[in-house]
Amino acid sequence: MEKGIGPSLLVPNGQAMLGRTYTPGARKNTVLCLFGASAPLGFVLGGIVASLLAEHGAWPWAFWTMAATCVALGGISAFALPVVQRAGRPETDSLWVQLDGLGMVLGVSGLVLVNFAVNQAPIVFWSTPHIYFLLIIGIMLIVAFVRHECRTSKHPLVPISALTPTTSFVLGCTAAGWGCFGIWVYYSFVMLEGLRGWDPLKSCLYFWPAYVCYLVPVFIHLEG
Repeated sequence: MEKGIGPSLLVPNGQAMLGRTYTPGARKNTVLCLFGASAPLGFVLGGIVASLLAEHGAWPWAFWTMAATCVALGGISAFALPVVQRAGRPETDSLWVQLDGLGMVLGVSGLVLVNFAVNQAPIVFWSTPHIYFLLIIGIMLIVAFVRHECRTSKHPLVPISALTPTTSFVLGCTAAGWGCFGIWVYYSFVMLEGLRGWDPLKSCLYFWPAYVCYLVPVFIHLEG
């Protein structure tokens, strides 16, 4: 879980810092392409390192090496990141209000409960009481989240007014794409390891062309 929470906190902020640091142009496009290409590189390289550790060492070291790398990068960032002027919030607002703590609690709790119910229902069936009970609570929390963001939040976590039809369509396509990607990755490894009998290392090496494809936009911008 921690390996997912960390990137979810860092990636949006990192992308925002790159967007503010570079002016629009070919250089900014190249930097953002490299930023996007780091995802498939981490996917392939992380799988290879984890496979080597699992086959020739102990699999928990996949987490320890990740933690050590993050600590090292955090130390480097203290010297590498540029100093920018803070926009600031009114000092009268507490940190809880500035971060929209209630919105985070309502939104995350609702999504977790709905996700749990939808994923567990095929295993224990929809007629199981706790499944539809958690689903109803999750939907109620999401409705409360939307109402809070629209009416009571001083610093909305998700400004509902920004969710125009175009923005909502893009977000829907993104959600569908990531959903398909997760299913594709899962069944790809099931096929490679279960049907073909490959070991984890060979299965991870099989995905190297995906990283090469992600580098194509970078080279296009460099030539431009």
